[in-house]
Amino acid sequence: MIEKEALDRLIELVKEPEIVVHDRTYSARNLRLVVQPTASPLTFHTLGAIADYFNTGLDPIPENIAVHVVDEKTVHAVSELNGDRNRERFVEAFVPEDGFPLNEWLDHETVMIGLQSLFVSDDVRDGLLKTLGNVTADEVRTLQDDGVTQNVTAKAGVALAERLNLPSPVRLRPYRTFREVEQPASDFVLRVRKAGHGLQVALFEADGGAWRLEAVKNIAKYMEEHLDDGAGVKVLA
Repeated sequence: MIEKEALDRLIELVKEPEIVVHDRTYSARNLRLVVQPTASPLTFHTLGAIADYFNTGLDPIPENIAVHVVDEKTVHAVSELNGDRNRERFVEAFVPEDGFPLNEWLDHETVMIGLQSLFVSDDVRDGLLKTLGNVTADEVRTLQDDGVTQNVTAKAGVALAERLNLPSPVRLRPYRTFREVEQPASDFVLRVRKAGHGLQVALFEADGGAWRLEAVKNIAKYMEEHLDDGAGVKVLA
């Protein structure tokens, strides 16, 4: 059997020596910084889950915690800087990438389905659905195109046809941020063209990305309203 003294000596040899330089601890063997442990974040896809995490007191949370609205699709809950100038990230939430494909040409059927499933229902969306539903590939031809308005032939009845101006820009509210908050409305340039024997439609963003600022404000407002005062969490956006 190994004697206690020999065993203690073996443990000392195995133990990694440390050195403190300017109040920071390093490994003496290769001067590798010994960092403070940080939390492994929980990942959610809703804002409500972040509020529930703090309001229920699931984990012991230190002071000075902030909910950081990174952008319209991302929210982090982080701590203040620790001694290693790092932050702990306790929870994070992301919007799944399943929105409507903007700024690209899509077939007519895909656009019709997307408008019904990936946009907020309102009079503008319903009117656009009705207009596009009356346009067929065989009848579409650009009669006038000044870069803003397209004039096409559309079905007006069983044997009748009429010319109509496609609305553009059109103000719509696609689902582009967390579903718990109001979806920002923005202008889109609507374009239609024939492609082979089919019809293609595209919605091009025309607000310069201003909707993202509105979405961030909506997220911050939601978090402020749903975090209990006792949670002691600040909201940064």
